[in-house]
Amino acid sequence: MYLDARKIEKFEDRFPSITASCLSAGIDPQHELIPVAPAAHYVCGGVKATLDGATSLQGLYVVGEAACTGVHGANRLASNSLTEGVVAGTRVGRALSWKLPEEVSTVDDDVEGALIDSYHRAALRSAMSRYVGVLRTPDGLAAAARILNTLGANASADVVPTRKAFEATNMLTVAIAVVEAAHTREESRGCHRRTDFAEPRTDWMRHLSCRIVDGRMEVSA
Repeated sequence: MYLDARKIEKFEDRFPSITASCLSAGIDPQHELIPVAPAAHYVCGGVKATLDGATSLQGLYVVGEAACTGVHGANRLASNSLTEGVVAGTRVGRALSWKLPEEVSTVDDDVEGALIDSYHRAALRSAMSRYVGVLRTPDGLAAAARILNTLGANASADVVPTRKAFEATNMLTVAIAVVEAAHTREESRGCHRRTDFAEPRTDWMRHLSCRIVDGRMEVSA
């Protein structure tokens, strides 16, 4: 699939970032077709939060793409994330201005944990792109789960706690949650498409919650 932008006047001025990306890949959008491929660019799930950004963890407020409030339903319409961020940011700011939460004094700074090395990101991204993309199959989800479990087995408390290591570990956690939820939801709805369950089912009109319990990801309705 290709995008033909050759007849768009002043394309470079109107879309400078797209032009720069194309040129960096050796494609001149004013004279060549732009190849198009599926890519993950938005997470419809997130931390369960109210419309004011409050979560089940005292003092933690989440808004925007990191939050799951249900405002987008099973899929997000284009550009609605900007509106969500503006509205949610305003609401959380207003709520906190009325009443600041009490200081949390039970935070344990000495919690032990394990990280994966940042170089595992390549295998993680490859597995998710190949097996958990637009169309999801039982075999593909199973293959993704095996790869993610293998990556998780490499987690160690000896890994140097760099920003990239934390990012890779967080990506792995989210990926495991996505795969487990996709495996559990036996239907197709919104941006979730299962080849073995091609239609939506009324009994699945609900959210799924993912939680780590005793080191394992648990999914509940």
